[in-house]
Amino acid sequence: MTPQRVAEWIAAVCELELPQQAICLRLAAVPVLPMWRAACRRNGTPDPSEEFLACFDRWLSGNASDQDFDALAIRLLDLLPNDLCNEPDSAFGFAGWALQAVAAVALDQCGDVHEDIVHTSLCYAAAAHCGLGADAVWVKLDRLSECELRYFADWWEQCRKTLPNLTSGRDGS
Repeated sequence: MTPQRVAEWIAAVCELELPQQAICLRLAAVPVLPMWRAACRRNGTPDPSEEFLACFDRWLSGNASDQDFDALAIRLLDLLPNDLCNEPDSAFGFAGWALQAVAAVALDQCGDVHEDIVHTSLCYAAAAHCGLGADAVWVKLDRLSECELRYFADWWEQCRKTLPNLTSGRDGS
């Protein structure tokens, strides 16, 4: 497993239709939700993550509007730390931003920084999972730890199971 391989996987995800990209982002965010939820409980902060994910599922199936999904995304966004470098519980911030990116990508709200948002949210999920500190805010694939590389490998496997036609190009995997 190499950072180059991770870059290929992220590029492959960015080639998908927006709903499929959002599905892959969700697959990255869900494993770190326990960190988000624990921090919400500790801080006495409301946790809209369950409602957010349920609305995303309804949105995917055409049973929730863009406005419904966006309203929940805004509620989540309002809870996120503005400066992850100063966030004492970086896993909380990383997990929350990874989750929020699901809506930003699904609803095509990223504009010119779309690929950057996909890349960053995936790296934030890996950083949260591996318990990395605020230094992980500087997203660079060449600094990925072994833990993060394993996280990406597991995430890619989940994406491939969920979206069987997804390949990274080079050798079809």
